[in-house]
Amino acid sequence: MSTASTISAEQKSKLLHHLDFSDTTIVVLHVGPKMKAYHVHKEVLCQHSRYFRTCLSDLFGGPITEATTLESTSCETFEDILRWIASARPEDIVDDINFNNEYVDYIAIYTFADMYDVPALRLVALRACQRMDASYQSDTTPHGVVVKMAFRDLPATAPLCRYLVRSCAMRWSSEWVTEQARSNLPYQFMAGVMSELASGKIHANVGSYLRVWCLYHEHDYFDTPGECLADIEKLRKERNNSELFGIRVGLARKSALVKMPKRKRTESLSSSPGI
Repeated sequence: MSTASTISAEQKSKLLHHLDFSDTTIVVLHVGPKMKAYHVHKEVLCQHSRYFRTCLSDLFGGPITEATTLESTSCETFEDILRWIASARPEDIVDDINFNNEYVDYIAIYTFADMYDVPALRLVALRACQRMDASYQSDTTPHGVVVKMAFRDLPATAPLCRYLVRSCAMRWSSEWVTEQARSNLPYQFMAGVMSELASGKIHANVGSYLRVWCLYHEHDYFDTPGECLADIEKLRKERNNSELFGIRVGLARKSALVKMPKRKRTESLSSSPGI
């Protein structure tokens, strides 16, 4: 998968505005088990990541060797992130068409953003998962491998993990439980889902997602950014169009039934064979 930024071009331009590019230092990052080398502009990297800002700062004299070795990050994920850093386009470019493959990709991106403290990228990955949940059919639920990956690589208190708990609770079914029981799902996840279900406030529909859209975002819940408002408006229109299409199909079927000619009865019951 390759992904560009869902952060707006306006926000990205504000970030770049704070860069004077007076520091032309290039940092070599060694990524993945094979330590593939990537050359990245230090100032741009530090602008997005508070971790690298601290570790690569001359003021603090951080552990440069550790800071430039990203063994636990795959090259594919890191290349996605580099495209996100370089792009100012407010869209995603997703190559995978499989629901759970996309989820795995975004969890890997979120994990990187959590490990290296890139708040804007955490929001990008979380909102991507939300859009998939709201756009796909209500019975499409992340498989056990997705849940286990998130709870393995992130603390259970991470916004993405808490969101997964609520998302799966909203799509819960006896069939899904039976299928996923073999996956040894994390205790924190199962306990969270059971707690959500017991609250009686869970409803599996797009409207329910939109009402709590920013609940797990790292911004003031009552100060919704433009990107979130755009997501909500787009998904609300998609929902309305879908409902309107369903109504039109229903009316068309009803009209067809009304216009259907009645069959003429050619034989009386008394003349029917066997009577």
